[in-house]
Amino acid sequence: QSGSARAKKIYKRFYSNDLILKTAAAINEFKDKILVSYDIILDNPWETEEDLTDTLMLLSQLSPPFFLSIFSLTFYPGTELYKKAKEEGRIGDDLKEIYRKNYQIPRHTYLNELFFLLNDASCRGRRISPRIMYILTNRILRRSGLSYLVYLFLAAGIFEPKIFFFRALPLGFVLDITREARGRMGLRWSQIGKKR
Repeated sequence: QSGSARAKKIYKRFYSNDLILKTAAAINEFKDKILVSYDIILDNPWETEEDLTDTLMLLSQLSPPFFLSIFSLTFYPGTELYKKAKEEGRIGDDLKEIYRKNYQIPRHTYLNELFFLLNDASCRGRRISPRIMYILTNRILRRSGLSYLVYLFLAAGIFEPKIFFFRALPLGFVLDITREARGRMGLRWSQIGKKR
């Protein structure tokens, strides 16, 4: 459900990330015979951005292909989490927030979207490496906009972990690439125009 030590305590999951990685490596040996799926719980009000980042970094270490079953945390009556959320005033209307809630649709936040991006890449047999995940999750790089640019490249399927290249610029994406960046990537505007 999570790669964060803090969140695992909330869910009473007392296994280490090392054990998860070892188990995933063993399971991956049979990737041609079985479909590997990992359950992930998002929208936990007690999780921080750092907790979500820990989970994303753990998942980026897994070998594809695998499938993520992504869920939004739902507080079911009779559980300890329900009682805790009720005591803290995190649940107002049981009917709306529990019984009518679609637990398969997490909130649309940037970090939540990274889980779906990771899932899409893995289902295609591609891996988003820990280095790339660091760029995607780093707060400073997010503030600068670099993380979002890398996210757009990955989402559009035009970014490879080892080298940048353009297959086509999707309509609606306006990319401001400086002269220095164009020089480093070996691109000229004329080359970009030809590839459209």
